[in-house]
Amino acid sequence: MWKAVLIDDEPLALLLLKNLLQEISQLEVVGTFTLAEEGLLEITKLTPDIVFLDIDMPSINGIEAARRVKTFAPRTEIVFVTAYDHFALEAFDVHASGYLLKPIQKERLQSLLSHILDRRDVLQAEVKVDRPLCAYFLGQFMLMDEEGELVKWRTKKVKELCAYLLHKNQPVDRSLILEDLWPNQPLDKAVNLLHTTVYQLRKKLKDIGYEKALQYSGASYSLELPLKKDTDPLLAALGQRKVTDVLSFTSLYTEDYLQREGYPWISAYQESLRKNYVQKLEGLLKEEKKDEKRLNILEKLYQLEPLHETSTYQFLECLIKLKHSTQARQTYEAYTDLLKEELNLSPNYATQQLMLKIATE
Repeated sequence: MWKAVLIDDEPLALLLLKNLLQEISQLEVVGTFTLAEEGLLEITKLTPDIVFLDIDMPSINGIEAARRVKTFAPRTEIVFVTAYDHFALEAFDVHASGYLLKPIQKERLQSLLSHILDRRDVLQAEVKVDRPLCAYFLGQFMLMDEEGELVKWRTKKVKELCAYLLHKNQPVDRSLILEDLWPNQPLDKAVNLLHTTVYQLRKKLKDIGYEKALQYSGASYSLELPLKKDTDPLLAALGQRKVTDVLSFTSLYTEDYLQREGYPWISAYQESLRKNYVQKLEGLLKEEKKDEKRLNILEKLYQLEPLHETSTYQFLECLIKLKHSTQARQTYEAYTDLLKEELNLSPNYATQQLMLKIATE
């Protein structure tokens, strides 16, 4: 049975859509969320076939949420559900599979689902093993097999060794692996743990069709897989002299590299990648003249560095200029609370004066 996730900031709309889908009986609703951020985190675990997204939501709208879903789950179908019809062009730009207007008509929903699911059945019948595996490093490490199924690991260390070797992307001396993955273990115990972990990783890779992917030669281990990484578009964009699609670029960096794994051996690279991305954003901001695009850049900078005084001021200023007063107030309140909590400070005088402009509105 196909799996679906529903995201809409209106609980009643979620309930109505869920009831309609249950009547149709073609989908299993595995998650419903009123917060886009929460839904995006859970999608990586639930691996739905279809995501139904409201467009007009606070914080992260449906268009941006769809771009993020496509970044880490490119084969997931996106269906937009909205009360407005003027988002259709933007929905087309993110390769949405469908667009439903509220109130949803059961017949229209049935017809759209039949079309989507029939097409997926045909594609699955035609395309077998000629797909690369997909590895996800932004946020948490995940590996998807050729059928799009999440690879499940016997232990956390097997998962970590796989992430480690894929990240290195070259032969790694055994002594360095021991130092990085088992730094606090006596050498003899660390060696035994490595051998056990290698055996289990090799077995898992054999189970998904890659018996000889893990190689050992000259006291070094390497892992060779036909692989697509979620970081490929990001690294390609960082290597370009000029970024032409600002909105796409701001959606490439969803979370810090392996942020949720807590691997100590990745911290230097993690910080370097974040720094390079922030510097690229700052460069784009200096060149960009259009307020709408500047807002996208500034919002991303605020997400990454919410305590940065200058960029936060510019973000608030841009929000006010574009008449996003509610978001400006919410951002200022969150910024004020964070400053107090982290540094026991208040916003500077210039920022306080800026917010006075909308205090009387």
